[in-house]
Amino acid sequence: MQLANFGYHTAQWQKTITQLIFDVLNTALEPEQPHFTLSRIGFDKRLNELEFYHPLAKIMPSDLRAAFAEFGHKNLTHFTEEINRLAFAPVRGFMKGYIDMIFEHEGRYYLVDYKSNLLGFKQEAYHHSHLNAEMAQAGYLLQYHIYVVALHRYLSTRLPDYRYETHFGGVYYLFLRGMNPDWGANYGIYRDKPAAALIDRLDGIFWGGVEYNELRG
Repeated sequence: MQLANFGYHTAQWQKTITQLIFDVLNTALEPEQPHFTLSRIGFDKRLNELEFYHPLAKIMPSDLRAAFAEFGHKNLTHFTEEINRLAFAPVRGFMKGYIDMIFEHEGRYYLVDYKSNLLGFKQEAYHHSHLNAEMAQAGYLLQYHIYVVALHRYLSTRLPDYRYETHFGGVYYLFLRGMNPDWGANYGIYRDKPAAALIDRLDGIFWGGVEYNELRG
């Protein structure tokens, strides 16, 4: 029914999309954890389409560049290119966004974003070593750090004795076309866990000590 609602009426499309969903749900998220898949995450362990809404401090591109440079992120070059390309003026107001999914697994909380980008027609195009450039070109690097800060602030108000290093598991950007259980976790999955010090710095840059935070499904 839902496929038909979105215009996929033929059996051919239904079969293709059903296979894609199966592949995404059953591909291991980590190379050394073959049973760590989305199919094993129960409905009671995840929240879909979470909205966050927060007052925004005055942001300067130079502050963002300095923060990522100071903490030596593995994608520093790509971050710099992305921030330079944005070329936004200092801005203040409110920040609103949506996170595709957050789930809990063995006491840690993970952030998931789904991407349908076509990177090529061969398996190798989706190897994790090729995903950094796409993440930067599409503006996803800065995006997921904003998501992490929002979730970090939310968890800090909801979990007793919350600590980022203990309770935050990481970020998964899932490139749907490149996921296949037979290929394993090194294809179609971009993963990261930003340093706690970087998240604290970005928290100060984005929200400047403002306490109000709203995150809801």
